[in-house]
Amino acid sequence: MDSKRRRVEPTPFEGVGRSFRSAPGGEAKKTRSVVNDLVGLAVFALPQSGGRDVQWFSGHVATKQGQLQVLAREEECPNECMCAGGYGHYRLTLTDRKRRLEAVARVSRTGGNCLRLSPLDASCLEFDADTIYTEAPAAAFVARFFPALAKKIQAANEAADADAVVNSGTLKAKQLVFTPL
Repeated sequence: MDSKRRRVEPTPFEGVGRSFRSAPGGEAKKTRSVVNDLVGLAVFALPQSGGRDVQWFSGHVATKQGQLQVLAREEECPNECMCAGGYGHYRLTLTDRKRRLEAVARVSRTGGNCLRLSPLDASCLEFDADTIYTEAPAAAFVARFFPALAKKIQAANEAADADAVVNSGTLKAKQLVFTPL
């Protein structure tokens, strides 16, 4: 029997394959960052045009790790039955500008002006609005946190009835995988 036994690696396939020689110092560059059990205070602006929702909304999330910008775009529903009754499928892109990282989560939106996001993927991202701001208070929030949206609303108000509803509440996610921008 061989007196030199091979040490069992704690991670399967540890050390198998070539190292990343293109990275400085021969080490692999960190290509992604995983955040588990994210909880933060979120503010979302839901733009409306002529009393109707548009196919996107944006927001900010303040967490212990820092601030995230959120852009949600409506996706085509995979099954008409799933989207009946006001359910909409959205792709949320959460961006950490300071660390130049972004994560994607898929959610379903319900609640009309009272925003509620339910998870559709492994991120398990959820949001329930605690407070809703409309008219003058919403305009103050939009002007402070969403200046580009405020300019669009101001320009649209000259032509038609445009407005935004602001929702604030707690955003929770089980796991978000951030990748470099």
